[in-house]
Formats: sequence, structure tokens, C-alpha cells
Amino acid sequence: MSKAINWPEKYADEILKENKNEIKIALRLGTLYDENEYYKQDDIVDIRTGDKILRKAQIACQTKTTKIKNIATSDLYRLKGDLHSNDSIVKFLTDTYNKKVDEETTVTIITYKNLDIVEEEA
Repeated sequence: MSKAINWPEKYADEILKENKNEIKIALRLGTLYDENEYYKQDDIVDIRTGDKILRKAQIACQTKTTKIKNIATSDLYRLKGDLHSNDSIVKFLTDTYNKKVDEETTVTIITYKNLDIVEEEA
């Protein structure tokens, strides 16, 4: 099974409408993905919602960790459309992981470049 970046189903349409070669980011709680170098620069991964692979992506650079309050504005706008503020990120991560999250919470930033849509799933 290939590596994947998973998004909730509500983002499926947005993922399919994103431009090929567009740089996006995903956030994951904690430092585990960064410490273990799970995603390496140039890895090809699946962008998934549920059990559907919607498109491929290429990891654009090494992962990095930061507190939510320190996420750069330029990175905020690489997230999904409803996640462009710290408050919305806190809510999303709290709901997704069912854990207490605040602006002091450390997250791993995964930077990726969209590639082709997987036609049979789209």
C-alpha cells in the first residue's frame, strides 16, 4: 500500500478542483511523521478521502513542525478553503482527532504538489 494523505470526505470536490502542480499543505497532530521522516521529499503519495484515491501528489519538501499559532500566513492559504485561520485549524483538528487542540499544539506540516487526478475514482 502506498503512502497517503487522507482528508475527510467533505473535501473531495475541492481536491478534484485543485490545479495540477498546485502546492498544498496538510497538517497532522504531533511530531511523529516528522521525527520518523515518514514523508520524504519527492515521494509520490495518494490523496484520499475515505477509501477513494482521488489524485496523486508529490511531497515537495521535508516535513516540518510548528505550533498552530506559528503557522505562516503563506502556509495557511495552502490549506483547504475553510482552514485559513488558526481557529478553524483548531476546530478541524479537534473534530478529526477527537483530542484537545489549541494554538499551542504542535503540528507537522506536510507540503505536497498536486499531480494527476485518478480518473476511475473521480
